Amino acid sequence: MNAVAQSKTIERDFSQFTKKHPFVFTIKSKVQYKKALDLLENIMSQSKINEAFLMTISNTISAYEDELDSVKELEQSITKIPTGIAAIRVLMDQYNLTMSDLPELGKKSNVSLILKGERNLTLGHVKAMANRFNVSPTLFLN
Repeated sequence: MNAVAQSKTIERDFSQFTKKHPFVFTIKSKVQYKKALDLLENIMSQSKINEAFLMTISNTISAYEDELDSVKELEQSITKIPTGIAAIRVLMDQYNLTMSDLPELGKKSNVSLILKGERNLTLGHVKAMANRFNVSPTLFLN
């Protein structure tokens, strides 16, 4: 097949594909979003993955999600969480810990106040948590 014929075949196939999947470059509805997620899952299940196509649909999905009000609200609420408290929450989740499992921060009621932002971490708390989890104390500083 010569280059011109090959180009026309690619163009025709691409046109047919984008008619069937108009959401590949821009998602305009929840229905298209769901279809894009399904397509992404299908692509990822293939033994041979076209990385350029995978990145295209992933970026399209990401762009749609970034514009959702719920995602914007979540991002705003996350930025309001002090770094030290966020680090503690991540560690609690990672190690499946409860407030009672953090004696370095005091009693359960004190841990609750710290996690709500009603009480600050002390230098003692920071040192103890850094030592327990073998991380830098700066992880808990805001």
